[in-house]
Amino acid sequence: MDVKEITAGAKLYLPVFVDGALFAAGDLHAVQADGESCVSAVEVAGEVTLKFQLIRNRQPEWPVLETEGSYAILACGDTLDEAAEHAAESAVKALMREHSWPFEKAYMFSSLAADLRINQAVDPKKGVRAVLSKDFVTLESLLTV
Repeated sequence: MDVKEITAGAKLYLPVFVDGALFAAGDLHAVQADGESCVSAVEVAGEVTLKFQLIRNRQPEWPVLETEGSYAILACGDTLDEAAEHAAESAVKALMREHSWPFEKAYMFSSLAADLRINQAVDPKKGVRAVLSKDFVTLESLLTV
């Protein structure tokens, strides 16, 4: 996923599409800029302690990263434009659920509240995240039934 905010204390909510799904963690980065534009970040050895909890009957459309003050929807696509479209669309849907707003109002508000940031541009799948302050959205509105 190569998202620099996936650090100690962050929570990552992943959609699960199959019974018995497994999890794998990749490389650790000491430093990485948004975009990871030239093949890699500063790769380091290390140990990671992960804790898992299953939320039954609800899951995010895309992985969601929770930090102290925000939620980030981590979308991907074949192009940065496609990834940005997926991230923005998911943010609009969350705002609609959170506030019971019609599409047009949530879409307009997303221009004020949803920061689109590039996760990585180097891999075949490009990554963009839509970051929403916890002032505007709750975890419940990011999870679908």
